[in-house]
Amino acid sequence: MEVFSSSNSPFSIVNYRLVGGGVIHLECPKNRRGLGVPDMIILHYTAGTSAESSAKFLARPDVKASAHMVIGRDGQVIQLVPFNIEAWHAGKSSYRGRNELNHYSIGI
Repeated sequence: MEVFSSSNSPFSIVNYRLVGGGVIHLECPKNRRGLGVPDMIILHYTAGTSAESSAKFLARPDVKASAHMVIGRDGQVIQLVPFNIEAWHAGKSSYRGRNELNHYSIGI
């Protein structure tokens, strides 16, 4: 079992999932490819009416996008994809000579 915890946080990571602090887990089975050791976090903005509606949209099997987590304006945290699985949030991307940033990043 993989566990990460900090004494200053209500959250822990257990088996690549964020736990504690009221985190909600929403399954996103369309994502299956493994993610190595991510070395960047990409923050996005969504214009959804709520964290829940945005997360449910991203989890739909017919939507070609996803994220590891959605965080609402009120602090609600919803995890869709475990941290060891690649999410589809960066599309055809590049940064500092690296392409396909989904392979290297956590999408929030």
